Amino acid sequence: MEFPAHDNVGIDHRVRDVMALISSLPQRPWTLELLANSVNVSPCHLDRHFRKYAATSPMAVLKAKRMELAADLLFTTNSSVKQIATGVGIADLSHFVKDFEAKYVID
Repeated sequence: MEFPAHDNVGIDHRVRDVMALISSLPQRPWTLELLANSVNVSPCHLDRHFRKYAATSPMAVLKAKRMELAADLLFTTNSSVKQIATGVGIADLSHFVKDFEAKYVID
């Protein structure tokens, strides 16, 4: 998830910083607390600002970024699903499959 360039003016710099962090390092084992600490705010404060400016939570943005990266890897590499799940930061394969299927509506 990216913010359009013209919308960046009114967006809290901490939200932009966390979005950049998630985009550049989605495979890290992020928690809301770790993301909040990275911009020196409380988890509650970060979550509130994300919902205000991005209309979603930081963890939802992280999940979406991981699924986007996983989809790209599934179609462009010969890596196994387990390798890709682990590579994007999701250790539990069944959780990964459930999230991937939910995002991409696979029957």
